[in-house]
Amino acid sequence: MGQFGGTTKLLVDGVSAKIARSHQERDIELLTNHLSDAWGWLEAHALLSRVPRQSANFRRLSRNGRDLAADPKGLARFEARTRLAGPLHPDLEKTVRTNFDLGDYETACFAAMKAVEVAVRDASGLDNSLVGVALMRKAFQPHQNGKPGGPLADAGAEGGEQEARTRSKLLEGLARAERKLFTRNAPKSSKARMKFLRTREKGSTQRLAERLGVSRRTVERHLSGASTKPNKRLDAALERETESEWQPQVRARARERAASSSGLVISFDAALGFTANGSSDDERVRTLQIAVSPAHAAKILAVRDADATDKELHDAVAEAISECYFQLPGGGAAHLQVRFTDVQRLDIRF
Repeated sequence: MGQFGGTTKLLVDGVSAKIARSHQERDIELLTNHLSDAWGWLEAHALLSRVPRQSANFRRLSRNGRDLAADPKGLARFEARTRLAGPLHPDLEKTVRTNFDLGDYETACFAAMKAVEVAVRDASGLDNSLVGVALMRKAFQPHQNGKPGGPLADAGAEGGEQEARTRSKLLEGLARAERKLFTRNAPKSSKARMKFLRTREKGSTQRLAERLGVSRRTVERHLSGASTKPNKRLDAALERETESEWQPQVRARARERAASSSGLVISFDAALGFTANGSSDDERVRTLQIAVSPAHAAKILAVRDADATDKELHDAVAEAISECYFQLPGGGAAHLQVRFTDVQRLDIRF
C-alpha cells in the first residue's frame, strides 16, 4: 500500500509539474507579446531610436523619450500633443498650437475661443459691443415661425434643433426626477451595472452588448472585473439603461399619480414668447416654475413612453407650459400661439 501510495504521489507530482510548465510557457508567451507590442508603440512614437555605430538591434531613449521621462507631467503632455496631431485652421495654428505644446492649456483654450469669436463677428457683421454668449445667440438665433433669425442661422433647420434640444432636456429632467424617487440606490460600478442589466436580458451578454452598443468582449471584461473604467459613452449608456430599469414599480406609481391627480412641476430657463390677436411679445429668456395639470402630465409622459418624434415631445411640453402660464381661465386666450425656444435648463418634479 505504501509503495502504491508513493507511486501515485510521483505520478501526481509529475502531472502537476507538467501543468505548471504549460501555464508558465503560456504566461511567458503572453508577457513577450505584450512587451513586443509596447516596444513597437515606443518606436512608432519616436520615443526610442537606434544607437549610432551599433547593430540594428540596439535602441536607446530618444530626445523626446528622455524629455517625457524627466517631466512629471510628460505623459499628459504627450497624450495632449497626440490628440492635437492633425492640422489646425490657419488662425489657430500659431498661437494655439504653440501654447498647447508648451503645456499652457488655459492660454491655448482662451486663444482658440477668441479666434472663434472674431471669426463669428466677421462673418455675421455684428458690432464689437457683443461678446461671448450674447454674440453667439445673436449670430445663430434660429428662424422661428417665419420670423428671421440671426445672420448665421441655418434657414433649413427652422425649429428642428430647438425641438431636439427640448427633447434632450426633457428626457434628462425626467430621468433626474425619477432618480429622486428611488428608495434604494441604483448600482454604481460598471461591473454591478453590467450584472444588473444582464439579468434584464435573461443572461445574454450578446443582447446586452447590442443594447449598449459595444462588443460582447467589452461586456465580458467588465463582468469579470478585468475592466473597471468604461469610456464616457459607455458609462453614460450604463447609467441611463440601469436607471431606466431600476425599481420600475416605484416609477410607475409616481407616473400614475402625476397623470391622475398631482401633475408635474416644471422649472426652466428658456426663451418664451407669444402671438395673440395680431400682437406679439418677442422671445426673451425667462426663469419660471410652473405646475402642469394632470392631463398635460399624462400627455407628456405618454408621448415620452411612445418614443415620439422631437416635434411631438416639444409640442406637448410647449402646450402644457402655454396653458398653465399664459392662458386665462375659461379659454380667454384660446388663440394664443406660444413660442418655447432656446431651452437652457429644464427640471421636473413629481
